Amino acid sequence: MAGPHTRKAVWRAAANPGIVLVDGEIAGIWRRNRDHLDLEAFQPLPDTRGHPDAAVIASTWRRA
Repeated sequence: MAGPHTRKAVWRAAANPGIVLVDGEIAGIWRRNRDHLDLEAFQPLPDTRGHPDAAVIASTWRRA
């Protein structure tokens, strides 16, 4: 686990955010708002455009 900022951002007294994993390491956090996700990356994230599961994952978060 990274430094104190990362621990403070991930483990909160209430309403822990979702975590973003890259190669098994916590690379950021996310929170869902009404119609979008807020993402805070702790490091540069890899380019995943064209990932075979990208469309499936994105469609999970869309609202009709």
